[in-house]
Amino acid sequence: ILDDGYSPENALKNYKKLVDDFKIDTILAPFGTATTQQSLAFVKDKKLALFFPVVTESKIFRNAQLKDVVNLT
Repeated sequence: ILDDGYSPENALKNYKKLVDDFKIDTILAPFGTATTQQSLAFVKDKKLALFFPVVTESKIFRNAQLKDVVNLT
């Protein structure tokens, strides 16, 4: 378990660790607008699938260019 402490910088470090050390290709239900937004460029660059971000500012993640982001509604 990696805890970002709801810090956008730590969230990005954790995403990088998950990809580099554990070779993940999918992020499931990340929590928080600021932490998820901080990692969005990395997610796009690495072509990671991002399913069901739990965020309050959902418009940021409902973008036709974000083809690997899946929202619930």
